[in-house]
Amino acid sequence: MKNQYFGDRNDFFKYDLVLNLIEKMKNLKCFTFIPMLTEDDGSSDGMLTIYNGSRRKELDDFLKDCIKKSDRKVKNLRSFMSKYEQIEYHPYKDDEYFLHSEREQFFDSIHSSILYESVILIDPDNGFEVKSMRSGTGHKYIKYKELSIIYARKRK
Repeated sequence: MKNQYFGDRNDFFKYDLVLNLIEKMKNLKCFTFIPMLTEDDGSSDGMLTIYNGSRRKELDDFLKDCIKKSDRKVKNLRSFMSKYEQIEYHPYKDDEYFLHSEREQFFDSIHSSILYESVILIDPDNGFEVKSMRSGTGHKYIKYKELSIIYARKRK
């Protein structure tokens, strides 16, 4: 996840999905967001900002306002989520860069208390690990082992 992507149509989809899950599932009351934030790279990625957000107008307005103000920062989601009194929002290192060399410490320091009864969104740049993943590109992926460990901790 890069700040330069914040507010694009993929973000609208992800945050809308999380809110829907919390609204529909009675035992979920928290949203834990683990963005795996990486530095902006100057590419044109994240420019898909024209989408129909009428299904959740308040989210659409918020994200498009961040884009309009050139304030595309993942940590801005904190102010939007503060409006949802019935949802506990737990952002994890949404203002610190994720480094491949420090990934073990990054995932080990996620406190179990923010995982319980929570929809957890882990948001790397690209997704799940691939065979071609190397130290130079490792920051773009989450490893299956890391996901498994977080899931196991959630259930304790």
